Amino acid sequence: MPVIALASVKGGVGKTSALLSLASDLALSGSSVSVLDADPNGHASRIGIKMAKRLNGSAFSATGGITEANILAAIKQARTEVDYVLVDLPGVSSKLTLLGLARSDLVIIPVQASEMDIHDALQTVENVKQAAEAADRTIAACFLLSRWPVTIESRAAKETRKRLSAKAPDVPVLQTPLMDRTALKEMTFNGAPPRLTDPDGNAAANVSSICQEVLVQLGANVERAA
Repeated sequence: MPVIALASVKGGVGKTSALLSLASDLALSGSSVSVLDADPNGHASRIGIKMAKRLNGSAFSATGGITEANILAAIKQARTEVDYVLVDLPGVSSKLTLLGLARSDLVIIPVQASEMDIHDALQTVENVKQAAEAADRTIAACFLLSRWPVTIESRAAKETRKRLSAKAPDVPVLQTPLMDRTALKEMTFNGAPPRLTDPDGNAAANVSSICQEVLVQLGANVERAA
């Protein structure tokens, strides 16, 4: 089953919030999902355990303590048990990151509206290419605009879109940004994703739209591999 990694050489870009949002949306849509937390801060597993309790029987699990020693075995095992495996990789370049990238079918790279984030997102793309070369396989990647302004798109946000497309034309930018909404921050406290707290709200619609784009990227990657 597909392995989706959330990766960035820079911490604090909304990587874990994006991962948990996507994982919960997939689970609430009827898929079984396993979250593997390889980030030493352990946020994805800690919040993911609270989220699993909220999902009331949906096939959702979160496992922490993923290290260099066990990441390959953990991914191999999880992909035989669930429909989707989502891996939260460390916010640094490391051997652990490269091992996780090498086993991924799609890498989502969150990018905030800043020059620093663009720089680090492009470095993450290079890490994906290195992992693909080492694994001798195709690894698809895409950019996810993260913590995006809810109202008017700022000049910095527009410039971020423009530079990503210019500097990495082979890496698609998802059309739907992950908006900077209160519901996503509240999710970290109570483990309840937007589709549970306000299923008809803007945050739930935002996450579902991103999830659909991610599935399209996965499908395109399968076609390329074939």
